[in-house]
Amino acid sequence: MVDRNTIQENSITLLPIFALSVISLCFFYASYVVYAKISANTLGQKISTYGERLNHSYYFQYKKKIFLEIKGRFYRVDQATIKNFHTFNTAYSSKQIAYDHKNIYCGTTAIPLQTTNTPYMLSKNHVTDGKITIFCEDNLALDPLHRKNNFINLFLPFLAKKESKYYFPFHIINDSTEAMED
Repeated sequence: MVDRNTIQENSITLLPIFALSVISLCFFYASYVVYAKISANTLGQKISTYGERLNHSYYFQYKKKIFLEIKGRFYRVDQATIKNFHTFNTAYSSKQIAYDHKNIYCGTTAIPLQTTNTPYMLSKNHVTDGKITIFCEDNLALDPLHRKNNFINLFLPFLAKKESKYYFPFHIINDSTEAMED
């Protein structure tokens, strides 16, 4: 039979070991979160320091890649072709719209061109390639997927997706004359 004093002595010696384990886990988790935040900011600092801002837009060129700056964070525009990437440089152009030979970009979202014509601005947020017109809002929206997973993104960053949390909403209008009437 086990003596009651022996059980109490064993539990008293295990308590500091358990407490030390919990403290160690908390320390390692906190240092991982700090490391993840610092490494994410390092790329952003390099892009803002050494990258080239394209025509006062939100787009940057850095190491032969295109990035979009949203709220101080940088997101890669994966489908952008560096050789043919252009932003609009007009008096009423929006900073979140760009194009290359295949797509019109509303933020990081690529919308395929319908013709081989060079896209042009109709108004501040309207751009057309002659066949379709795209209205790209200049107000950010929070991605619904990230809205649901804010707890995971905040407390478990290693599980968080590295995609953009924000996007610029857009609408495609098929007839260019329809866009002018609105």
